[in-house]
Amino acid sequence: MSTFNQSITATNNACFWLYDEDPGVQGSNKFYVQHGYTGTGNYEYGYASGLRFTSLPITKGAIITSATLSIWIKLQSGSPVTLCFGDDADNSALISSAYDGSTRVRTTANVDPGTYVVTETKNINVKGIVEEIIARTGWAAGNAMQFLIYSTGGVAGDYVQNDVPTTNDYLALAIEYQNPTKGRTNIMIF
Repeated sequence: MSTFNQSITATNNACFWLYDEDPGVQGSNKFYVQHGYTGTGNYEYGYASGLRFTSLPITKGAIITSATLSIWIKLQSGSPVTLCFGDDADNSALISSAYDGSTRVRTTANVDPGTYVVTETKNINVKGIVEEIIARTGWAAGNAMQFLIYSTGGVAGDYVQNDVPTTNDYLALAIEYQNPTKGRTNIMIF
């Protein structure tokens, strides 16, 4: 059994954007999901986040025992309602704009992270998402994987946030896995 552990520290591997906006990612080095309204409440908007992990040593066909996305919650308002998906890509690229983030193909597998609590780590079971991504035809060891977390409801002003990297403010992925073993050919000589 092997373990992959990685925290996001590189600029742009964590970003957030406002749905249906262009150009530009709203901010980098931050996890931020919000649901709300602008002006008089006629225009509904939501922020989403992309969390990208690079150089995964996991090969196609690996057995995933567990996969946990950990987010330390720095700020929260209200009760944000979110869903976590994977970027349905062989080798997930950095999100370059709000339009890019909003139009990424999402995995079928998704998970409701549930309730967030300020100054605590939110551990999200992303095993099904990881399994779907590494089953892709073009998946290979060394590729990048990205998780997309969207606001799916709530009231104006509901949000959850994390800034990275600092000592306590972290975004991390831990995967326990077993890569397939290469077969051996036995030859019997008589």
